[in-house]
Amino acid sequence: MKLGVILRCFAKTPELVKDQVIQIHKTVGALTATRRTGVPISRIDVVIPINPAFIDVDCGKTKNTLGKLPTHLVSTVRETRLDIFSGAVNETAIWQLSRGCTHTLVLSSSCASLVSEENLEALIEPFEDSALVAGFVLPDPTLSEFIKRGCITNTFAIWDLVAFFSVGGMSLAEGNPRVDRSKNRYIQTEDGPIAFAGLETTTLYRLGVNFGRCIAPVFPLETGVWETPDPAKDPEGSRREHLKRKSKTGRHEACLQMEGYDWREMENFILPGYPK
Repeated sequence: MKLGVILRCFAKTPELVKDQVIQIHKTVGALTATRRTGVPISRIDVVIPINPAFIDVDCGKTKNTLGKLPTHLVSTVRETRLDIFSGAVNETAIWQLSRGCTHTLVLSSSCASLVSEENLEALIEPFEDSALVAGFVLPDPTLSEFIKRGCITNTFAIWDLVAFFSVGGMSLAEGNPRVDRSKNRYIQTEDGPIAFAGLETTTLYRLGVNFGRCIAPVFPLETGVWETPDPAKDPEGSRREHLKRKSKTGRHEACLQMEGYDWREMENFILPGYPK
């Protein structure tokens, strides 16, 4: 295995840049430490969204503020005009595949505390048992049950790149919401309409249909936290993160139904012996 890492980052306002930079430096440092102990990370690519057509976009100051990251593994730090959930992941995964990577870890720096040698080895292990995607059962009381049913999330997941692209990669229809609401798909929730965003549903389902039992939900061996934006510093980000997590289950199920799938079939695609 040659593992590439995709780190996505952005700060919507200049006041949030410092905290975002600290998180990225911490995550890169933790990833570098695991490689020194044998985890096969071959490159890290940092991606920053700058297209104002999307809701999640950088203020334009993060790239220059990042400075020199604490490792030679960072191969690129670049800005993209694609959406940060789907388009940028596809683009960067293609970049990594063309440079010899066999697998890609899509990781949010909000889970930096889960980066350790033991945890990454646990996430890599299922690929020896023919997994094509493996993701952590994250420490969230609502989403952990959903992830255990096969709906893993790109907050911390490894994908087999050949299989990933054989089913079309991430669905652009489930990318980051656009500012122009007429271009988004929505489901109705108790908190109002929520856009389909940041979902891996279609990709996971197509992997299962084409390859059978190949999805591996994995429990981290070492505990950590899944951080949320500080409501005092970033009230908008805190509110959106809360709604995003709260609506994740409903968005997954609605997305599968709209595509003509049955979300209950996801459990049929879980690798035997998992989650573990």
